[in-house]
Amino acid sequence: MFSQTSPASPGGIVTTSWKIPVNATIDTYLVTVSGTSTFKTPSDIQHFGVNAATMSVATITSFKPIYQRTETMRFSFQPTYPDASLPSTGVGLLTLATPSGAKTTLTATYNSNSQTFNVNYTTSVINQTGVWTVTLEHVLSVMPMEHRPGNCHNEHATTNSSRSNRRCDRKH
Repeated sequence: MFSQTSPASPGGIVTTSWKIPVNATIDTYLVTVSGTSTFKTPSDIQHFGVNAATMSVATITSFKPIYQRTETMRFSFQPTYPDASLPSTGVGLLTLATPSGAKTTLTATYNSNSQTFNVNYTTSVINQTGVWTVTLEHVLSVMPMEHRPGNCHNEHATTNSSRSNRRCDRKH
């Protein structure tokens, strides 16, 4: 429950704002406006929804522009929330496509030291040469248990990026 006292303007208009916390439950909320010196029946109420935040990912970084067979491809990205804050945990799902179009799903995990999501893929001697493409499909950012308020039933804040692509050239 959030409570705030805000004075009304001379015209009777009450204006206030509330920054939605990162651990807010995705749900519909109710705002009730009641007076402290004047009262109105019924009280003014307004419903509003808190939805999943859409994260932005500027780029997927490949640690090398060209990989040899049997080398480990390394990818990294840093999503941001609409208010420019960074997630504190979660996973990202990426698709790695070979030159012929065969696809492999990769799971990037969050590194709290670098504040980035990272994933590795080790190639083999039989992998195709040519341009491979990595695409960010989905980021799931989950609040750690220690940051959740008591009795809060938020499971996760699901976030989608606009599909980001990174091409990696492979040589043998």
